[in-house]
Amino acid sequence: MKMISRDCLKCCGRRGLTLVEVTVSLALLSTLLVGMLVAQDRHTRQIRTARRTINLVGQVDQLLYGWMEKNSAIPRQATGPLEGDEDLVWTTRPLPTANSRELEVDVVRLEVHHRRDLAGGPPELVIDLAVPGVPPTAEGE
Repeated sequence: MKMISRDCLKCCGRRGLTLVEVTVSLALLSTLLVGMLVAQDRHTRQIRTARRTINLVGQVDQLLYGWMEKNSAIPRQATGPLEGDEDLVWTTRPLPTANSRELEVDVVRLEVHHRRDLAGGPPELVIDLAVPGVPPTAEGE
């Protein structure tokens, strides 16, 4: 064991930390630890949400590919199950847009919902699609 010289005790005035100093340092360390745990929890939730969204986009991509493969138009007002997940349902509905008749383009909103949230909950994924619209008719014809 190393002995402390008397000269060192005289210049420093004490040999250790007080109880208050130890308590303050423990409070600071615990605050830092709690902050790190909260940040990790948020990060984990963000990763989980991002993975779920990426999976949903892949499933919607397969749905759109299926519609295009059959040479069928995107349904303007329809609902159906999303392949690959029994709990998810897709819905489409037309959106009113200015100048859509002049541009010959309609906007159709594709939403993916959980079955339990279909009555009014927020959608998991929303995609607006521009689809060929009805051409304008000339006046007087």
